[in-house]
Amino acid sequence: MSFAKTPQFDPSSCWMNSVPLSMQALKGKVTLVHFWDYTNVFCVESLPYVKAWHDAYAPHGLSVVGIHTPEFPFARSQVAVRNAINALGVSYPVMLDNSYVSWNSFENQLWPAFYVLDRDGEIVYHQAGDSGYANVE
Repeated sequence: MSFAKTPQFDPSSCWMNSVPLSMQALKGKVTLVHFWDYTNVFCVESLPYVKAWHDAYAPHGLSVVGIHTPEFPFARSQVAVRNAINALGVSYPVMLDNSYVSWNSFENQLWPAFYVLDRDGEIVYHQAGDSGYANVE
């Protein structure tokens, strides 16, 4: 996977737990981008890892961004996603990618997926699927 330019977040998407973010706003920070869906069991199983990384490394400068890309039409509901975020204890920014704009920008193909971006916004690591958590960390 190589990108001619850094993938971007969909500027028209709804954000939860945050004002809208951009890659430009994250420049200078190491960022973990986590593609997930609250209806996918593997994604839900990945959340304790992502939340633990956020808790451990955010004080040291890590930014965590969840991108909720729905697997099923009913998972596009902002109310349902907000309820899931609250029930699952997700406190970091989450973008709703109902139109798959960011999913396609990242050339993503699987839930869950993890992208580690360096301070310049370049992807330095990618992990797809429900394993390899130690490698992401």
